[in-house]
Amino acid sequence: MVIPESERLKIEEKGGVNDRAVNTALQVAKEDAEFRGKIADFIMQGVDKNKFKEKLVEEALKDVELRKKIMLELIKKL
Repeated sequence: MVIPESERLKIEEKGGVNDRAVNTALQVAKEDAEFRGKIADFIMQGVDKNKFKEKLVEEALKDVELRKKIMLELIKKL
């Protein structure tokens, strides 16, 4: 038996996350700094912060332009 798309979506929405709600939340996050902060909090809850920092620095230093900007910031902080 083939389930119509509309019915399949209703079933999936009841059992999981509504894609439309997620997309709406992402659109709101583009305009709302407080909501972006909440998303960042969600991300940080599931991340090993030390590994994240190490990986972030490693990747940032690979980018020539970003590396120069970071070095300038470091010099300012000295």
